[in-house]
Amino acid sequence: MRTSWGDDGDATRLVLEDVAEPLHAAVVHLGFAPTPAGFVKRFPSDVPHLARAFQHFERSAEAMVAQAAGQAPVPWDDDLEWLCGRLGGAGLDWCLVGSAALAARGIDVTPGDIDVLVTEGDARRVGELLADVVVEPPVARDGWFFAWFGRAFRRTRIEWVGGINLRSWVPEELVAAAQGRCDEVSWRGRVLRLPPLDAQERRTVERGLVDRAAAIARFRRGGAGAAALGHPG
Repeated sequence: MRTSWGDDGDATRLVLEDVAEPLHAAVVHLGFAPTPAGFVKRFPSDVPHLARAFQHFERSAEAMVAQAAGQAPVPWDDDLEWLCGRLGGAGLDWCLVGSAALAARGIDVTPGDIDVLVTEGDARRVGELLADVVVEPPVARDGWFFAWFGRAFRRTRIEWVGGINLRSWVPEELVAAAQGRCDEVSWRGRVLRLPPLDAQERRTVERGLVDRAAAIARFRRGGAGAAALGHPG
């Protein structure tokens, strides 16, 4: 696998070339579009620190794609602890979402990445706090249900969305988190804000994630919810 990047008019293209066929689906999942020149993703050329991010992408691409393809382990817990250290004390209003939020409760799932929701105003600030590991700087997204998206990679992919558009379709867990309806759960001596488990369970069923739904059901039967500190809202 090779990476390259360069100007493309008013945009800068990031390209993955010589991608092995078993990895194609993972690369598309990461937002790269297949073209005759390789798998391409474009960014506005005026995004701050684009060159620095792309240089880190070059160092991280193989490991990141292998994880996305399920071919390499994901040390999500160590990187979540690291992320808490970076974001903690910065005055950010953030919520852990996705599979890592389930795993942090003690549910038997294996996250493929770490997903975080922040306010629209904090999206760029997260990029600054994670600047040394950013692979895709936060970029405004027109026409999406979220306003900003950024991606970093330490040893695990870390993705954050900033702000959501409640006038469009939005996953229920993000709606709940954006409205402050979060659970506070103790994890490794820290307090994490997580979406309500009911909302995540319904979304899991909607997506047809049978194994994950079964893991949530086992968790509920086991009464492991004692880890929760509170259920605001």
